[in-house]
Amino acid sequence: MVKLPEVLKITIEAFRADHDSILDHSVSWNPSSWAEVPHPELSKLVADLKSWKKGSSDVSAIISRRDVVQIGVTPGRLFLASMIWGFGTTGYGASRTSDMISGAGADFERKISAIIAGGQESPQAAWDAILGETHVKGLGVAFGTKLAYFASLQSNSESPVTLIADINTSWGIWDLDNEIKRSVEVKSSYLNYVEKTQAWAGECYRSDEIEYALFRHGQNVRRQLKK
Repeated sequence: MVKLPEVLKITIEAFRADHDSILDHSVSWNPSSWAEVPHPELSKLVADLKSWKKGSSDVSAIISRRDVVQIGVTPGRLFLASMIWGFGTTGYGASRTSDMISGAGADFERKISAIIAGGQESPQAAWDAILGETHVKGLGVAFGTKLAYFASLQSNSESPVTLIADINTSWGIWDLDNEIKRSVEVKSSYLNYVEKTQAWAGECYRSDEIEYALFRHGQNVRRQLKK
C-alpha cells in the first residue's frame, strides 16, 4: 500500500468536512460574459445552469463538478460546461473558448468527441486525442484534460480513469515525488502523475480528491517560490 502524503490528506479531510463529495467542488462564473460564445447549445446550457442554482443571476452563478457531468449530455454541452467550470471568473474564458470553436470550424464536434472518447478510455488515449490529430487549437493539456476528466466521470462517477493536470498539479506532484517531471506538456509525466495519484488514492480516497489536493499543494509551492 502506498501511503498518502500527510499534506494531501489534510487538504482532503478539510474539504470532506464541508462537502459530501469532491463532485460538489464548485467555482463561480459570470453567465453574461459567455453570451457571445458561438455555439448553438450555449444559451440553453446557460439557462439550465442558472435554473439549477438558487440565487443565480446574469452576472453571478455557481457551477460544480457534478453540474458539469449532469448537464453535459452532448459533446458540445460537455465541452462548454467544462470550459465554464475551468475558467470560472477568469475574464478571458469566454473569448478563449470562442476562439477554440471558431478555429476548429466544421471539425469542432469531431475533435471534441474524440477527446471525450479518449478520456473515457484511458489517460494515454486522452493525451493522444488532446495533442494529436484531433487537437483543437487553444485547447492544451490543462483544459483538454478537464474535458477528458469530465467525460471519464460520465462513464464512472466513482473512479475516473483520466484526471485533470495543470501547472498547479504539476508543481504539487513534483514537490512530493521529484522523479515526475513538472511539465504537463510531457506525456510520460502526465501518465506517471495519473498512476501515482491512483496509487495514493487506494481504498480510502478518490483519485480526483488527490488531484484537488495536489492542485492546492501546487499553488502553495508556487507561492513559496515567489517569496
